[in-house]
Amino acid sequence: DYAAGRYGAEARRLCGVLDRQLASHDFVAGDISIADFAIFPWAARYEWQGLDINDYENLVRWYKVMAARPGVQRGVKVPDPDYEIPMP
Repeated sequence: DYAAGRYGAEARRLCGVLDRQLASHDFVAGDISIADFAIFPWAARYEWQGLDINDYENLVRWYKVMAARPGVQRGVKVPDPDYEIPMP
């Protein structure tokens, strides 16, 4: 339907924006910052959003670095102790 198509197109656009930014930076704002921690939960729902983030090489690199951080691993367990971060 229209809403799902519109959301999908916008999500893909945002993945492209992130991928281009991450092409020249290790993290979204250069050094790791609150921006990375704020964006990661959205990115971690890529399957639910119907996205294939493997199309975005720099985004995948950043995603794997963020997912490996012990604090991120602990944080995603707060609402659901059984949650596992999906890996591309």
